Amino acid sequence: MSIIRFFSFYLLMLKLAFALLFLLGGLPAFAQPYGLQFSSHEVIPEKRTSLDVTASGPFRLTGETEISFDLMFQPHKNIYFGYVMRLVTAANQHIDIIYNQRSASFNFVNGEQVSGTLAIDTALLLNDWNHFRLRINTDKKKLFFSINTITGEGPLTIKRESDYRLYFGSNSYEGFQTTDIPPACIKDIQIANNRKLLYNFPLSESDGVTAEDTKEHRKAVVKNPVWIKPRHQKWENVYSINTKATASVAFDKKKEIVYIVAADSLFTLSLTNMAVQAIGLNNKRDSIPPGNQSIYIPLTDSLYNFYIDSKQVSRYDSGGKRWNNNFNFKDLTVYWQANKFFSAWDTCLYIMGGYGQLQYKNQVQRYHLNSQRWEPVKITGDFFMPRYMASAGTNETGDTAYLVGGYGSTSGDQTINPRFTYDFTLFDVRSKSFHTLFQLQEPTRQFCFANQMVIDAPTNTWYALVYPTDRFNAALQLIQGSLYANTYNQLGDSIPFSYYDIASYADLYYCKSSKKLVAVTLYTANNRSEINVYTLDFPPGSLALFTSAPAGAEKLFAFVVVLFILGILTVIGAGWYFYRKYRSRLKQRSVISVTEPAVAELQAPTHLNTTSAIYLFGNFEVYDKAAHDITTQLTPLLKELLILIVTHTIRTGKGIPQEKLFEILWRDKQQKDAKNNYSVNIAKLKPILESIGACHIEKVNGKIQLVAEENAVYIDYLTFNTIVRKQACTPAEKQTLLKILERGSFLNEVNYSWLDDIKSEVSGLAIDWLLTHFNTHTVTDSSVIIRIANAVFQFDQLNETALEYKCKALIAQGRYGLALETFQKFEKEYEHSYGEKPGKSFNEIANQ
Repeated sequence: MSIIRFFSFYLLMLKLAFALLFLLGGLPAFAQPYGLQFSSHEVIPEKRTSLDVTASGPFRLTGETEISFDLMFQPHKNIYFGYVMRLVTAANQHIDIIYNQRSASFNFVNGEQVSGTLAIDTALLLNDWNHFRLRINTDKKKLFFSINTITGEGPLTIKRESDYRLYFGSNSYEGFQTTDIPPACIKDIQIANNRKLLYNFPLSESDGVTAEDTKEHRKAVVKNPVWIKPRHQKWENVYSINTKATASVAFDKKKEIVYIVAADSLFTLSLTNMAVQAIGLNNKRDSIPPGNQSIYIPLTDSLYNFYIDSKQVSRYDSGGKRWNNNFNFKDLTVYWQANKFFSAWDTCLYIMGGYGQLQYKNQVQRYHLNSQRWEPVKITGDFFMPRYMASAGTNETGDTAYLVGGYGSTSGDQTINPRFTYDFTLFDVRSKSFHTLFQLQEPTRQFCFANQMVIDAPTNTWYALVYPTDRFNAALQLIQGSLYANTYNQLGDSIPFSYYDIASYADLYYCKSSKKLVAVTLYTANNRSEINVYTLDFPPGSLALFTSAPAGAEKLFAFVVVLFILGILTVIGAGWYFYRKYRSRLKQRSVISVTEPAVAELQAPTHLNTTSAIYLFGNFEVYDKAAHDITTQLTPLLKELLILIVTHTIRTGKGIPQEKLFEILWRDKQQKDAKNNYSVNIAKLKPILESIGACHIEKVNGKIQLVAEENAVYIDYLTFNTIVRKQACTPAEKQTLLKILERGSFLNEVNYSWLDDIKSEVSGLAIDWLLTHFNTHTVTDSSVIIRIANAVFQFDQLNETALEYKCKALIAQGRYGLALETFQKFEKEYEHSYGEKPGKSFNEIANQ
């Protein structure tokens, strides 16, 4: 086996190991909901659910017996009265657990008398699993029972027996038949005898009419089962309709109603009971403009339909069954797939992005509900790339929006390098600023996002629907991610989705009360819209490879498999390492040649100065005299003001003209107002600068500059600018500058239009300096060359010279697999950006 093939195989096996861990339950996000849902009073008696735990024969029990299980009620049902459990002895004696809806309590019935009653909060029954325990002590003639931490006891009147039959829900056992059952969900039934667990029925099945005990493999029989696990894995198409013109959709999350807005009608779908209502409009509209959108605003308890291009909003009058405004439109919209959300903080409807006439948009505009006025929003903070087909969601208060993904370009021009983006961005309504939180891990197969996503605040997670854009017969896939990390998981099965660019649309909603995710798809063609609504029980589960095994068994099996694979790989890897080390000693040669005396080798980077410092490379950071990170004390405006002054002071040595500063920051203000704003913000900035060190803002010859005492404040850009322009550098200066550049590209999380030229200049200087002062002829340490190459990649991810240096250095270290993986990743990104392969193949680099 060749070296390259060996390491490719090694990496493949390693990835397989972690993929198994990921798929089989190694991550908390994949904990599988399971259990049995009981059809109740909402269906006819013969369609109600029964569970005969002792279908294969009665339990033979002596002494003390304990039965436990978990129960939760289904929401939005009218009748909850009924038998939860019935235990019948051979002598036809019985113990029952019955829910009394009127008193909101459970009765524990022993023969003809009630042994005790436990009341429980209805909200708890509807929103969480509740643990029930029933302990039968025939010696003490006592019946002990509990729900969660609430306990009770009562007399036991039944005689000592050895044979018991156990039923949940309805049952047809002669003499004890019942069809009055509550709409409950049950899981994890356990039967213990004399404190020893005899039977365990998780009810983790996905289909069939039997449930298996994990201890003795007994079979319980289920009639009319509704298994919970597949309801969290498989989307159900609950409604479909075909309407006139370009329809739009909205969602009332409080009442859990989906609205479908058509030209001549309004359709509503209640997710609480799946009731559909078709409302004919009194003022029918012949058409509504393609690209129109709708939103339900809880603040006014009203449905709105709007058209961005003409800045028109129409409110639905439910009493009059009419819209209060008809749209005037001529040209096709230029805001296809724009994102929207309502903020209760300022009572405004926000619109972001969109596409039309070969242009991607990144502008933000808002409609004020009270004044009924549209206005553009001046944005600060990080650069938000023009795009469409992105997803947006908000927190509960609506003062923070999250946006993820999309398709667009940096310039907004469709003809200039359009691409997929996977940035996860926060928009702060209060400060009107964008903040890029992180980049999602790029998928092997590119995708875009449905228009609306769900933010689950209690778990700090988000859910979105994604789809490929390279086929018409596509599919929507649910993914889940964290608000604090760039990883995400696929959950549930896929949803059919007809994709034809602007003719297709999808949204994702969450029903908190019904505990469901709702997906709505639209496809418009020939002036008709096809709408489909799908639901999935929440929380969603993964499509596990072993659906019949309980969650604990899945995890145990996963870890055993992973540990086995990792053990084998460790042995193989160690053997290969020592073999290569032995071979390299025999050959006594390096892949990287040396033709000149080497300079002093660089040491590993030490910790950067965090006292009285301003860092512009990598993440923008500011530290005070006590080494405290005070970056967050800078509002977005103060941050931009400080960066503007610092960069121009260092770059020109003189600062920035006051007029230019006013033009950049307060373009829409009069000179007088701009001066006033400047004075106010300089006053706010002054104490922050004083806490950094002996520095202040000063106006000299009409230019604003940062003035500091010598060595009072460390600024990495100043050090960079000083060293990079020298004709010759000492080894210590080279080490200092490399350490700076390894932090990252210049202000990599900040995007201001005025900063583009400075960023370009810094990147060019950095790359030229790195490749000129460090090359394979003056540096012999392969680890240093890798550091240099990585520093170049911070500024130019597709630099072929840096790739060649890094691959050679890795090969010199005997790390052929990593060299190959580095090249393959580079080649993929290079080909995606330029439509061609790099100038040299991996073999050409490796054999030079």
